[in-house]
Parts: sequence; C-alpha cells; structure tokens
Amino acid sequence: MSQTSRLSSPISRVKCVVNSCYFYEQGDQCMAERIEVKPPNSSTSEDTDCNTFQPKRA
Repeated sequence: MSQTSRLSSPISRVKCVVNSCYFYEQGDQCMAERIEVKPPNSSTSEDTDCNTFQPKRA
C-alpha cells in the first residue's frame, strides 16, 4: 500500500478501537484517508488484518 495520509475528519461508518494506531482518534474513529484490509480469500473476521495500521508516533 502506498503512503496513507491522516485526514482532518474521520472516515464515516468505520469504527476502530486500536488506540495504538497513528490513525486512531478518540471515539473509536479512523482518520486514515483510506484503509486496506487483507488478505484476499479470508473466511472469518479473525483471518483479516488492517494493512493501513501504523504505530502511533511518540
């Protein structure tokens, strides 16, 4: 995935509870300009992964 920018307003209809992610905002909101969920051909939610995740900067 190419570099993802942080937006000034959250992605509507996306809930994220990963508070250690750079794109996380209080209220369980995702501030990434887009998200990428992988891998293809997953059969359960446990098989999926948010490829957009970046560790929160110190």
